[in-house]
Amino acid sequence: MQAFVKGVGPDPATGYHLRKTYMGAGLPEPDMNVCSPVGGGPDSLGYKYAAESLRSMLPLILKLGIATEEEEVDIDTMAERLRAETLGADGVVKSPDLVGAWARKR
Repeated sequence: MQAFVKGVGPDPATGYHLRKTYMGAGLPEPDMNVCSPVGGGPDSLGYKYAAESLRSMLPLILKLGIATEEEEVDIDTMAERLRAETLGADGVVKSPDLVGAWARKR
């Protein structure tokens, strides 16, 4: 994932810079939160979410030469492989941090 983000160019910590962005725009101090869905077990939606997120990035991953589709990604079996690995390790799947900020101009 890090190679993908570096290849695309956005700052992966953009959400954590929202305070500075708000303040620079003349807005009041924002309220902020971070959410990162985490789950495990056989019925977690995290496996499909992770696989479909990867699927949406796959064209660019291939274009940048980060991975090959058949040998390294095999997107059609990704959710099941992730489920099996996670269950085998009695682990959890964590989604990326989602940072939110809001402020009210007075």
